[in-house]
Amino acid sequence: MGINTSKLDENNALIKIHGEFDIKSCLSFKEEVLQLLSDDIKEIKVDISEMDFIDSPGIGLFLSTSFALNKLGGEFTLKSPQMHIYDLLEATQVTKFLILEND
Repeated sequence: MGINTSKLDENNALIKIHGEFDIKSCLSFKEEVLQLLSDDIKEIKVDISEMDFIDSPGIGLFLSTSFALNKLGGEFTLKSPQMHIYDLLEATQVTKFLILEND
């Protein structure tokens, strides 16, 4: 699993996840998000087009990050999920709570 983060401007950032997003990689993601929040980033987009796998802790972290940003007046968006990832998020009804965007 790899995570690449880039600030797009003073309020927006993009995180790109490669490979598996599981309990082992949640800490790295959480640290990246906390750093962005401490830098006053209010909108975070996560490119998951190259994410092959997600487990329940990963889904939970996406949800908690989204809820935290919404509470701060920000926005959390998942970009370009592969079809099997989208199907999983849809089956677990997570799509009711997360913004998903396709390119």
